[in-house]
Amino acid sequence: MTKNLFDNPFYVILLFFIVTFLNIIFSVHFIPIILAGVVFTAFIYVYEKEYYYSLALTVVTFFVIESSQGLPLFSLSLLSFLIYIFIIPKLKQLFSLGELDLLLFVLIFYFIFLVLFSIIKGFSISVILKIFLNIFIDLVIVGVLF
Repeated sequence: MTKNLFDNPFYVILLFFIVTFLNIIFSVHFIPIILAGVVFTAFIYVYEKEYYYSLALTVVTFFVIESSQGLPLFSLSLLSFLIYIFIIPKLKQLFSLGELDLLLFVLIFYFIFLVLFSIIKGFSISVILKIFLNIFIDLVIVGVLF
């Protein structure tokens, strides 16, 4: 059995503080929704392992991201849960990518998030560029850490 960073609740708490700090600072100045893909990866892992305290902390982290971006509350948590329940089992059935599964799941999360964000806030090129920048940052972080 391989160990993951999220087996230790300390790393989930650390992720919460880092994402909260970055979203409060960068939502005003730089990039919105930073590290949402990493939180989504943590959500998937702690939900599979049934670490419910860590799951509650990832939901609170999504809540911070939503409140800093003006999104409806629990929209990212509900989106993550629906992706985990409906889309991920079909993708695991169709593809067997091994270690690349998490990267594919992050891409799917951001694509559906882009659709949700476009419905709520409107569609613009700057939003697409920011989402692609976030995808790049999150794929690098997920690819290196996991």
